[in-house]
Amino acid sequence: MHGFLSPKCNPLIASCSPSIDPTGPRRHLVFHLFSNGGVNSLACLWDMLRVKYHEQLASTAAIIFDSAPDPVAANIPWEGALLYTQAIPGIPAWLRPVVLRLMYAGLLAQVALVYGILRIKPLLDRNFEMLCHDPNAKGVPRLMLYSDKDVFVPPREVELAIRRMRKAGNEVEARLFEGSLHVQHFRTFPKEYVAAVHGFLKPKLLNSSQDDWEL
Repeated sequence: MHGFLSPKCNPLIASCSPSIDPTGPRRHLVFHLFSNGGVNSLACLWDMLRVKYHEQLASTAAIIFDSAPDPVAANIPWEGALLYTQAIPGIPAWLRPVVLRLMYAGLLAQVALVYGILRIKPLLDRNFEMLCHDPNAKGVPRLMLYSDKDVFVPPREVELAIRRMRKAGNEVEARLFEGSLHVQHFRTFPKEYVAAVHGFLKPKLLNSSQDDWEL
């Protein structure tokens, strides 16, 4: 995907300068997001366009999620504890289970304090609500690529996201890989991964000239 032009002359966003030829070729965007960081980046982009430029994307044709999203932050303290524990270097093998459980207890306390008592809505939850209801996402089909062995964004969380997206009226397709780790589906199953993405995008490509697409 190419970088954005000035918001006054960008054919990718909803309102452009009158000098732009409305009959010219349209550029269609496909977002391919990896993990919750990718989801957060897209949410930040939407926020920037709305708050700073009072615009929204007009040409998003599809969103592909790889190993994402987590729809409810309160569901993932154990996965977070795994992530933080693995990030600490030099922990002896015998001590790692102890550190893991301490991390887990700390994250549970954070969930209870921040989300339960202070009633602050977590970033993951806010991002997921945007995926379901934001005008930038309305009517945009999405493909979910996930795995039964992902410990950071477990399949139960992605499947919960799928159900909630569909309930909100979104078109959602899904492909569950067996055995690949977090954001490793393409490396583990390259042919199957490409086939899933191609099969998802092909009907949409047939509706417009391939030259009009930004991938």
